[in-house]
Amino acid sequence: MKSVENKEVGVSILTKYFKIPDKTLKSVTFQFMFRMISLVILFMYEVFIIKANVDFSFGKIDLVDTLNFPQQLPNLILVAFVIFFILNKEDFQMFGNLSQITMARFYSFFSLNVITTAVFLLYNQYMIFNSVLVSANPTVFVIIWFLLAISLLVFLFLSFFKIGDLINALKKFKMSIFISLFLSLIFFSIYDFFYKFWVILSFLVSKGVILVLSIFYSPELSYVGGIPNIKLLDFGASVSAPCSGIEGISLFILLFSIFVIYHRRTVNKEKVLFLYIVGIASVILLNILRIALLFWIGGVFSPALATGIFHSNLGWIMYSVYFVIFEIFLFDWVQE
Repeated sequence: MKSVENKEVGVSILTKYFKIPDKTLKSVTFQFMFRMISLVILFMYEVFIIKANVDFSFGKIDLVDTLNFPQQLPNLILVAFVIFFILNKEDFQMFGNLSQITMARFYSFFSLNVITTAVFLLYNQYMIFNSVLVSANPTVFVIIWFLLAISLLVFLFLSFFKIGDLINALKKFKMSIFISLFLSLIFFSIYDFFYKFWVILSFLVSKGVILVLSIFYSPELSYVGGIPNIKLLDFGASVSAPCSGIEGISLFILLFSIFVIYHRRTVNKEKVLFLYIVGIASVILLNILRIALLFWIGGVFSPALATGIFHSNLGWIMYSVYFVIFEIFLFDWVQE
């Protein structure tokens, strides 16, 4: 009897339950894409955890202003990851031969990932409950924080790829990785430009949120100092700059512009202009649904949940996933 440990991760399950031919499952392209899809899903989840805790912990101990760049680092990683996908999607199939990953190896490194994640969450709680100690010497605590955050991502990658595969990937894509990180920094310049218009966007978003919530409830809209305020049941909040959708618009313009520049020789210019308009409009609609969801969570379930982790991080995840789907489905249509 063959040991399960000698099976490629996921292959035995897919062969048994989904009847996918063994020949297909053993192909380099399928193995790589299967690992990448699984990795991307878990990567998004872990970046969400990191981003949620950098906001929650640093905010609780008043380190947000002094540690603005570290606070934005998870956002930069997420944006860079999507940019990297745009630049290298067509090159993944040329990755080369992949090393087999046994179930034993996968479970070992994934267990380390889970343990590190638990330690990371406990460490964040320690920082919050010992805020005076952390504020007195923030550098040491922040370094430990980032070492734990990096460790849980490293263990995640090692769950799906051997060190040799990762080294080959770094050699092959090192320039793309650097370019992706560099281009992600441009996001802040675009964001600063659109920040001037957040009041107008907040007005549009508040009207859209009221329209959505009115389907099932009777929300109230008021204005305090020119800023829209929405109340649903016993939960009320203002629709300020973070809720206006400028992050989503800035992110879409950056990512789609990179896509257009990268494929400038093959894209249809008229279709590109049309997709800019459709893309920005759809991001605004997506943001309206996001804010409506937050008010629903706050009014029906928990105000703390709506104004905490979900408020700070749901948008980044939604916008990034949305653009990847947007690019995949419209890639062929936008070509000449």
